[in-house]
Parts: sequence; C-alpha cells; structure tokens
Amino acid sequence: MNPSPLKPNLVPKEWRAVISPWTPDSELARVLMLRAAILWSYSHVEQKLTYLAIRCSHEPEYRNLAEKPPFTPASRIKFLRRVLDTQGPLSARRSLGLAILDRFDQGRDIRNQMAHADMSVLPGIARFDEIVISNGEIVHRDTPYYAGQLERIAIKAARFSKAIQRIHYKLFQDTPLSSGDEAEG
Repeated sequence: MNPSPLKPNLVPKEWRAVISPWTPDSELARVLMLRAAILWSYSHVEQKLTYLAIRCSHEPEYRNLAEKPPFTPASRIKFLRRVLDTQGPLSARRSLGLAILDRFDQGRDIRNQMAHADMSVLPGIARFDEIVISNGEIVHRDTPYYAGQLERIAIKAARFSKAIQRIHYKLFQDTPLSSGDEAEG
C-alpha cells in the first residue's frame, strides 16, 4: 500500500528498525519525539556542565583539583562537586550547584535508558528493554511507560534543561569565572 501524497508517513520505514510494522505511525512518532526530547534535554545539561568544568579548571583556586581533565560525565560531576567544596569564585553558589548536580545524577538512569535501551511501541505503551551493570551485577530491566508517563518525564527534563540555560547565562553574565583566555596568555 503506497502512502497517499496528501498524507505522508510520519515515520519513514527506514526509521522503524526493529519496531513492529503494525505500530501506528502516530504512536511511534509520539514516542520517538518524547525519547528525543528527554535525550536532548539531558545532553544540553551535560554540555553546560562540561563547559563549567572546563572554565573551572582554568581558575587558580580549582586548577589542582584534578590530575587530568575530567573526560567522562561521572568524572566531571565529581570534579564539580570538589569545586563546590573548595573556596573560590563559585563558593557563593555552592547550594545551587549541588542541587543541580544532584538533579543531574537523579536523571542519569532515564537518560541512559533513553540512549541505550531497545524500544517497542504499542498503542498506549512503550517498553524500554535494557541490560545494565548495576553495583557490579548484570541486571535486565524491562520498563513499561504507559500513556502520559513519558510526556511527564520529557516535560520535567525540558524544564531542567531550560533552568540550566537561564542559570548558565546568569552565571556568565555576572562573570564569577574567568574566560580561560588569561591562562593562555
């Protein structure tokens, strides 16, 4: 059956990969959009935290807190926690910084699930099937999300991302950290 030129497919067949061909386009498009929104929101926050870690590494007060640049998200979070526990330009924002890092850590599982789990979609339910290593043990997780659950998670993630954007602009508008250019000169 050829799609009507007046009503193009919402989801190209090439995107379906292992998704059932009987899953309605509208349902699959909705779940793909929500999955992408969750991933984008957390990647945006992670990018801002990476930028902050790099900027902090140029500050004299924080320069010696890490032997090497923090390459992984976990090492950046650990570095930023050490920054917030050290007297320096961000001392006045310690409580806010810790709240942000805690919130980011709380979202790590859903972010990883959206990035790595297999997905199946049926009307009213999306399942995410993944194998993870948790506390040194291999764990199989098959998580169902019913209508409305992914939407709530996506909204929460997007609000967090928007808040980080506002905080980031405010932080660097007030310039509590150097630009890093001074370290090069």
